Amino acid sequence: MYSKPGVKGELVVFSGRTFHVLYKIDYKKLPEFSFFDSFESIGDVDGDRAPDFLGLQHDLKPAFLFSGKTGKLIRKVYPPLFSQSFGRLAAGGQDLDGDGVPDYLIADQDFGGRWNRYRGYGKVFLYSGKTGQLILGFYGTKVRGIFFGVSLALLGDLNGDGVCDVGVGEFGAGANSQGSLWVFSGKHLGGGLPKLLFKISGTQKGERFAWALSPCGDWNGDRVQDFAVGHMVPVPSQSYFQGEILVYSGKSRKILAQLRGKQQKALDAYGYNLRSIGDLDQDGIPELLVGTLSPFGANAFRDYFDVWSAKTHPLRASLPRVSLSGNTNRGGLVQTLYLDAGPSNAGKPYLMLGSASGVRPGTRLGRHHLPLNLDFYTQLSWSYPRTMFFPDGVGVLDAKGKAKAHFTLPLGLPASLRWTVLDHAFVVWDGGGVRMVSNAVPVYLDR
Repeated sequence: MYSKPGVKGELVVFSGRTFHVLYKIDYKKLPEFSFFDSFESIGDVDGDRAPDFLGLQHDLKPAFLFSGKTGKLIRKVYPPLFSQSFGRLAAGGQDLDGDGVPDYLIADQDFGGRWNRYRGYGKVFLYSGKTGQLILGFYGTKVRGIFFGVSLALLGDLNGDGVCDVGVGEFGAGANSQGSLWVFSGKHLGGGLPKLLFKISGTQKGERFAWALSPCGDWNGDRVQDFAVGHMVPVPSQSYFQGEILVYSGKSRKILAQLRGKQQKALDAYGYNLRSIGDLDQDGIPELLVGTLSPFGANAFRDYFDVWSAKTHPLRASLPRVSLSGNTNRGGLVQTLYLDAGPSNAGKPYLMLGSASGVRPGTRLGRHHLPLNLDFYTQLSWSYPRTMFFPDGVGVLDAKGKAKAHFTLPLGLPASLRWTVLDHAFVVWDGGGVRMVSNAVPVYLDR
């Protein structure tokens, strides 16, 4: 949401619960405004119990810090001297300097250079959320063209000192752009002194290790936050690279998982968008969204994203939404659900159940927990399992304990149902009663 110079525009903030407009920010009333590249939530800096956010613009223009509650401008953050792309990235929401107010960091991957003559080496700046004052600026390898600050994230407390630590990527590091990830003590940064905790570097030519970075929760259950790093890998027998995400243990720095795009497009830059998006499947661990950036020209394709979970779940969906109008660009009319109850449940019957009122607190089914709140839709799916919504809502699992079901949206439903969320789960039973209950998967009704 942005406007070009001279063009009327506004930022519209919606309620996440009701989708009603909370407030609007008129861009014409913002001096020194060009356009916003992105927005970043940075926690509650003004003490009104609502998280505030930065509007970022990187053409040597200031960043705007807005109140998340009212939309009023709190302050502007001006680029330091010798900046080139200040404001391309930011991170915040954690108190690093110990004053009880969350602080924020803003990166400039080209700092120290001159765009029309030579590249810079990059620098990251830490600001006090309470006062807006610069606490310090810090860099990695002071070599031109390494792009320190190409990725930036608060990774959680990795060293156990009670303060969130900071990760910064420099994908041009090394003689052949192998790339590196620097992880700094957040406590020392807050005190004005950068202290490196550890560094992980790429090993392959053109790998561009750490070109993307995100926290991802505790994937391995060791009570230390883990993190995801993007890099490029060569495709065998081909002359191009594809993106890949490596999930690292925050405690041991060992690789926990390697994530590659489900569609595997040439030059897909998988990981261009990388972000922890909250716990969607209610398993206690946030999910990780990974998106692509399509190249131009003959290899161009429609961008896509995957949502990854730390756990393997019995129920997965082909896509998160369906369209009330049948628009295929918004999901079409059918969501395919993949059931995997395991070989021990092979040949047993299954039943799809739904809820229109959410997944918490859920319902007890004997010794099992069904992650659905009982309502009219649950009753409909229980009593009439082969309805227009689920023509195959009941069936028998195959020899591997797997099956497919299809949530089908009939045409002609009112547009007022847009943004309705329905949740589905399945149960497996035999003569002894319910054998297992799956996780819940949502479907969003789009226009």
